Amino acid sequence: MRKRSDQQSDFAKVLTRIDLTKWPAPIVRLYLRQITAETVLVAANDGDAKTRKGRLCEFNFYSGELALQGGSKDDAARLLRLAAADCPRASPNS
Repeated sequence: MRKRSDQQSDFAKVLTRIDLTKWPAPIVRLYLRQITAETVLVAANDGDAKTRKGRLCEFNFYSGELALQGGSKDDAARLLRLAAADCPRASPNS
């Protein structure tokens, strides 16, 4: 949101509050341009099937948002469609 309104981001401060050896640190580091999307995708594919599915959902969503910020509307649309199709659905009672 701050990016879209040309405000200074506090995003780098997040690094002091999370364990950089665990998920979702790769997503944070992607937004800080410290690692590539390919590296995040490798990290997302770690763990059991349910964990992988959730991480791939997050990867697609946040990569899509990042592509949108960068002006890559086609890539953003593709990634956000993947997230919409593959992300777990919240139950109506949650």
